[in-house]
Amino acid sequence: MESLNKVDDIIRISKKMGIPKEWVKSIVNSYITYVYNKVINGETVSFLRICDFRTKGYIGNKETLGFISNEVAKELGYSGLLVKSVLLYYEDIIASDIKRYRRHVINGLVKIGIEETYGNRLVITSSRSYTLKGVPNLVLSVRGSFKRKVGV
Repeated sequence: MESLNKVDDIIRISKKMGIPKEWVKSIVNSYITYVYNKVINGETVSFLRICDFRTKGYIGNKETLGFISNEVAKELGYSGLLVKSVLLYYEDIIASDIKRYRRHVINGLVKIGIEETYGNRLVITSSRSYTLKGVPNLVLSVRGSFKRKVGV
């Protein structure tokens, strides 16, 4: 199974949206850092609309993609709409690649892919990054809506 990473995705997003790679790279890196910091602090957070990181026993609000997009936009000085558009396209690329049996590695957070099991059944496989192994009571779950999006 071919494995892809965010460098490949940054180039694809940049070409598709007609914006500089540096912008895409800063948006994606800032988003990943934002999510990573939330996970490390024991908060519940989603990675795009793909999967959720939950800490057992955490009681609090989960921020929406729109809210996080605006936070990243403020940090970088871009519009919230641009940031959200880049992130949504990033999600679409990941979904499209997973449908083609390409595993995605989001450094510091998650590895996600699709595999065929016995009986020709397709399943989404996911594992959290090694850097998150020390976070107590952390649960990673792939969203049902994302599973339906990739046809599993």
